[in-house]
Amino acid sequence: MRFRTVIVSACAIIASYTALPGQPTAPLSFEVASVKKVDHGERLTLSPVRNGGSVHWVTGRPQLILYAYHSQRWCITGLQAENSWYQIDAKTDPSATEDQIRLMLQTLLVERFKFASHRESREVNGYALTVAKGETKLKPVSDGEKASPMPAYWDYQKPFAEQWEGRVVVTSEGIGKLALTARRVTMHEVAEAMQDTLRTFVEDATGLSGKYYLGIEFANPNEDSEMGSLADALRMEVGLRLEKRKAQTEFFTIDHIEEFPVGN
Repeated sequence: MRFRTVIVSACAIIASYTALPGQPTAPLSFEVASVKKVDHGERLTLSPVRNGGSVHWVTGRPQLILYAYHSQRWCITGLQAENSWYQIDAKTDPSATEDQIRLMLQTLLVERFKFASHRESREVNGYALTVAKGETKLKPVSDGEKASPMPAYWDYQKPFAEQWEGRVVVTSEGIGKLALTARRVTMHEVAEAMQDTLRTFVEDATGLSGKYYLGIEFANPNEDSEMGSLADALRMEVGLRLEKRKAQTEFFTIDHIEEFPVGN
């Protein structure tokens, strides 16, 4: 069977902007925004916190870039770990979508941090997430269905179960051990969450629609471990497979970014 070559969306930079009919296309931006360097004592969040038209976020520049461009660490060159934190407070239309907020953050990066980058496409080895022979053990979640219990390894998160609905994360659960926890999410989101661990693209080719709960533990590929790999855990516990694929994938390189934001 021949597979078509695809551009993997997880590394594609969102670059389309909206404009009113008859007006020139212009980058989307917040109505007003404050960006300041802060001590990291305030609670950090994985993504912007929205309340109506208000947007609040305490984050680092790497996470800001990853979220704004909806990208993965493995396909960004020049993304450095750091201990600097920034508080963003902005105003926008309450009806703005998440994709529009990402575009506004791209504009903020350029205007406040003088962010510059360039893109290129490369063919890389990656994976397709498929259903193994037989049937998957996963069952789609019905509308209104009660939340599934937290995985045993996440028992300490049981009181916060509702806060994890709609999210999928990969966490360290001890020396040599990682866990992938998905709470009422699509297979596309599950495949996307695997990419940082595998350091390459993972395309959803399961053909499974709907949303699912999933919780598996597996070996950290960067540490010694007696556990099975992610591929082993997927196959044995939930009936999914990681098949090797090649695809044209868009990467981008950070050329410049300032440490101190300007223009408040």
